[in-house]
Amino acid sequence: MTKGGVWEREAAIIVRVDGSAKMEKPDAADFRVYEKRSGQKTDIFSVDYGIDPAQILNPQ
Repeated sequence: MTKGGVWEREAAIIVRVDGSAKMEKPDAADFRVYEKRSGQKTDIFSVDYGIDPAQILNPQ
């Protein structure tokens, strides 16, 4: 297994700045994690979600 928080593309642990953490199942098509925002499926690591991708910490 390599570092990065995704196991065999089956699960990802998402840790938020408020201290909460949740295991998420990545999308089978592109292995990204999505949440519903205004009725739309939105990548949680995108500008559309309200995140500056350049500021994401990735432990690789």
